[in-house]
Amino acid sequence: MALIDLQVPTSIHIDKFSGSSIAVASAYVKNAIFDKYPDGRVYSMQRPSFDIFSDASVNSKPAKGRGIHYWNDATYADTYIVNNDTFYRNNYGGISYTLTGGGGFEKVWMTELGGDLCLADPENNEFYTFNGSAMTAVGDAQCPVNISGKTLAHGCVVLDQTLYLLTTDGIIYGSDIANATSWDALNIITAEKSEDGGVCIARHYNSIVVFGNATIEYFYNAANPVGSPLSTHVDVSYNIGCVDGNSVASNGDMLFFAGLSATGEVGVYMLNDFAPTKISSPSIDSFLTVATQIDNAKLIGSTFGAGGKLFYVLTLYQEVGGVITPDITLVSDLSSQMWAEWEHGSADIDSLPIIGWTTSTTARKGQGILANGDAVNVFDDFNPQDTVAGVDIFEPTITITGTSDVDFNNATTNITTTTTDLSQFGVGDTIDVTGTVSNNTSFTITGTPTASAIETTVAPTNESSTSATLTREGVFEAGVFSLISQEGDDFEWLLRFPRLDGGNRNNKLLDEIRIRADQTDNSAEILVKWSDDNHSSFNTGRTIDLNRPEQKLVSCGKFRSRTIELSYTGDETIRIEGISAEVRGANK
Repeated sequence: MALIDLQVPTSIHIDKFSGSSIAVASAYVKNAIFDKYPDGRVYSMQRPSFDIFSDASVNSKPAKGRGIHYWNDATYADTYIVNNDTFYRNNYGGISYTLTGGGGFEKVWMTELGGDLCLADPENNEFYTFNGSAMTAVGDAQCPVNISGKTLAHGCVVLDQTLYLLTTDGIIYGSDIANATSWDALNIITAEKSEDGGVCIARHYNSIVVFGNATIEYFYNAANPVGSPLSTHVDVSYNIGCVDGNSVASNGDMLFFAGLSATGEVGVYMLNDFAPTKISSPSIDSFLTVATQIDNAKLIGSTFGAGGKLFYVLTLYQEVGGVITPDITLVSDLSSQMWAEWEHGSADIDSLPIIGWTTSTTARKGQGILANGDAVNVFDDFNPQDTVAGVDIFEPTITITGTSDVDFNNATTNITTTTTDLSQFGVGDTIDVTGTVSNNTSFTITGTPTASAIETTVAPTNESSTSATLTREGVFEAGVFSLISQEGDDFEWLLRFPRLDGGNRNNKLLDEIRIRADQTDNSAEILVKWSDDNHSSFNTGRTIDLNRPEQKLVSCGKFRSRTIELSYTGDETIRIEGISAEVRGANK
């Protein structure tokens, strides 16, 4: 009898794929992250959860999320999002402005300069400034979007009070100092290491980095008195191209992108201290190469942080009818050097196609936008459920008293007042209601709100509650509306362990499988499945409840080579270190 310990797999190993779909994988990780116990042992648990704080479909907006930015302005501090051809403050119930150059589905790029929020839209070859009250397409003849024959590449960056844009022919254009509406015809410089055009411009430390189709070049502020203040870093450049400008994403001074080698292989790279380091595995490289270079898949990249970890999120997608249709979302956890597939818990969301994520100069929670237009928060609370604002669990009718006009999910039915005095309830405030909460019953919310905000959800604890607690900040419309409760969507956590063969190809008996895991407070049934045909098909499986002291299965049958898979879909937080197998006939 041999006792064989298998540690949790910390990355995907792809064996077969077709287009942008993984067909067979000998090791697989889904919706999982990894951490260490104090003694150094590695365990797996569920990824952070996401909450949709502004739902595009509920608000009848297109499935065309394009960008998000937090503007830490003294007067106009707020989150700003772009969906198709419209720019919104805070959420889809907030003030909106039209992008006059047209809409689309590709990423827009936002930054700040001279008291303005600036927005570059390569898909429509447009550049805008927003001063807090008006969105204006920049009309200066020397701005590259107004120069005949010039097309914006991806990116929009500021260095030393100058905003820089890149065109697809590899020319960098600089604005006037602290003024993105004014441009000088002489303030240009060409990325000329190779005639490979321009794909994306970004900032790396105090330098500008230009990604071409085949090279990476760097520029620094040389304070040149005439022409562009930039000069080339002649001592540092690389013969690695960028396969898709939408894959470029930054977090602090680190940059991530899908790169193309001189021999045509696609991989994921991190720029740190100016040097590109590949962070993808060989099997992921093969998958990305075939998907992008042969099957024409496109890429979107973004980064975000949670739980002290930094994640790079890469979605492969097809464009169908002007809308992003995700194929798969792959995520790299930079702290553990793992790759996993992530999916959202809602059946209405394919994969987890994060277009962009906010950065800020002030302490605040991170927010992102998905390709379907939903704006999300990341919840770092160890509650493995994705929440979606607007999930109808039960809908008693609520009547708000008072004279304030406050907005809930843009509802406009039965409004009894048209005043513009918006009023806010704070997160966690309790609103008393009369009677018993049940379907189709009217209630009066008592009390007068104070201050202003935008959207909320009132969530009674159950259908017999006599009070309701706000789950997020927001505004209500005076009058009658439906109260909507939120409920979390469970997502599937999954680990597929590398093949178990006991050191030989003989028939063996698996007497026992034991999960090495923390005991949960409540029932958490782990589904244990296995495959004896090179992970092509799996049995229906048996369950082990992590709430029970004995976390094992017995009499698991005969095999030569076996792949074991664990999965869990539920609201208990799990921490699993690995599995132990008692095998008769194994060498080790």
